[in-house]
This record gives sequence, C-alpha cells and structure tokens, in this order.
Amino acid sequence: FRLGLPYEGVIGLMTMLTSSTYHVCQSLDVKFLGLNEGRWHHMDNVFAILSLNAIILGFAQLPRDSPLREFLNTASVGGTVCAQLAYPWDVRFTVAPLAVGILATIATAVARRRLPRYNVKSGIVAVILLVLAVTCFVKGLDEGRDRKRLWHGGWHVFVAGFCWFSLSAQHPSKAEVAPLKDA
Repeated sequence: FRLGLPYEGVIGLMTMLTSSTYHVCQSLDVKFLGLNEGRWHHMDNVFAILSLNAIILGFAQLPRDSPLREFLNTASVGGTVCAQLAYPWDVRFTVAPLAVGILATIATAVARRRLPRYNVKSGIVAVILLVLAVTCFVKGLDEGRDRKRLWHGGWHVFVAGFCWFSLSAQHPSKAEVAPLKDA
C-alpha cells in the first residue's frame, strides 16, 4: 500500500488469508465460515494466480494511474476466475492465466518502445527462486509422494522469496515510469 499499489496489496492480503485458512482447515479437518478445506483451496488457487499475475504485470512498469494497467489487472481477475471456475484442478487452467499475463507484459513493453528499468541482481535472485518454487510446486502435486507436504511447503517458501525479489527487481518506489509514447 505504501508503494501506491493498492490492487497488489489487496490481492496479496487475500492470498495470505485464503491460503492460511485453507491450510488450517486442512490440518485440523474443520470448516471455517461454513466452507471446507476444498473450497478454501479453490479460493487460494484463484488468489495465488492473481498474485503471481500482479507480479508479472508489474514488470511492464505502467504508470499507477494508467487505464491500461487497470485494464490488465481487471482482465487478469476475469480470466483467472473463469479459468478456475471452469476447471479448478486442471493445471492447464492454472498456467493459462499466467501465460496470458506474461504475453501481455511483453506486448506492453514492445508497444511502449521503451525498455523498463530493473534491478538486475534482484531479478537474478527472483529467477533462481522461481525455478525452485516451480520445482517444489510440481513435486508437491503428487500428494501420495509428498505425505509430509515438504515440497508443498517449499513452494510457499520459494514463491514468497520470488515475490519479494521480483518487487525489488521492479523497484516500484524508484521506477522512472515514462508515459506512453504518442504513436
């Protein structure tokens, strides 16, 4: 919120709340607000994808008050919700919204004809943590082999680090964000 990123702040907060609630309900085999761990898991998936897409779209470094930034964030919510409501446990419908976010970020950077400025050291650390997070995520999908949920826990640790270093790489508080060039 201090960085002028209210959308990202709310989505991040909702990710933490739904993920924590899902894991508590799963561990204690209880319902919360009438919802079982499966429903909380579903919500956690939606907000986790939205959080990752917010990080991805942040690499476009659009001005805070940009209509394009608002459109991309809103489209991310709509696309993610539709994909997850249609096929919540199909990994293709987890990857698709993220792939669209990556493509939108690249297209935005190309259309602006201006290279964004990044903190390269933080970016390298973020990429390493992303590789570790994805490895843990994939291995954690097989709950039969990850009975103690160590791979799943690794996913949470490494994806949190990825998010932190990605924001640092984008340096949103210091980014010199130029307006769109006239075509």
